[in-house]
Amino acid sequence: MDQNISAEIKEIFDFVLLAANKNLEKTYIKVLSNTAFSNLYEWFKALNFYEVNEADMEEHIDKSRSRIDKAELEKIKMDEYQVLDKESRPISLMTFNFQLNQLLMLINNPMLFPHRAYVKLFSKD
Repeated sequence: MDQNISAEIKEIFDFVLLAANKNLEKTYIKVLSNTAFSNLYEWFKALNFYEVNEADMEEHIDKSRSRIDKAELEKIKMDEYQVLDKESRPISLMTFNFQLNQLLMLINNPMLFPHRAYVKLFSKD
């Protein structure tokens, strides 16, 4: 199966799920994620303030009733939600699940959920 997709598709979508296989017996789902945002704060801004200029966005965030811990969100990378099996290979669907759930929590409700703790739990031997 062809696992290559165009750069245009990668730019349009935040996540792309591909049916992939190494051979007929080893099929899996490959998940590609947008790398344009390096941390959760960048995702928060992109999800909640689409096409809003930076100054207006920062003003709104500063005046918001729910305090956003910008420094905390900036520290957290999406790679921290990667679940690994015993051989340290990524488990793409579980990783996608934890990443997507955390991003959904950021929409209009910038709180952290303990997804990273679950990732660590599942990644242990």
